Parts: sequence; structure tokens; C-alpha cells
Amino acid sequence: MHKNTSKKGFTLVEIMIVFVIIGLMDAIALPAFQKVFESSRSSAMENDARQLASAARKYMLENKFTTVTPAITAVTREVGAPI
Repeated sequence: MHKNTSKKGFTLVEIMIVFVIIGLMDAIALPAFQKVFESSRSSAMENDARQLASAARKYMLENKFTTVTPAITAVTREVGAPI
């Protein structure tokens, strides 16, 4: 009589190898993702600064200011903030 014994599943060594491979891939990919995240944050800050400068120039042109100091004084008085 022939017994049909099938060995299905993974051995402990195979599972450990998979975990090691996943760990190596994570160790390689994580610094790259952090670099992309930092780069996008830096780009967003530069864009915000450009928009702020553009808004300040527009305000100064609309209110006929030639220097920054009177513009700052006018804005702080409008908002009610102390100088």
C-alpha cells in the first residue's frame, strides 16, 4: 500500500529567509523615502515663502508704499497687533 503523504507549507528556515529579505528591502527603501519626504517639505516651504513675498509686493503696490517699514506699520495697525 502506498501512503499519499504530502508535505505542504513552509519550513522555519524559509520563513526566516523571507523576513530577512523584507528587512533588507526596508533598510534600503526607508532612507530613500525619508529623503523624498524632506525634499518635498523643503519645496513646500520655498513655495510658501515665494507666495508670501508676492502677496507683500502686491499689498505694497496697491497701497503705494515704496519701502517696507511703512507697509509693516500699516499692516500691524490694521490687525491691531503691537509693533
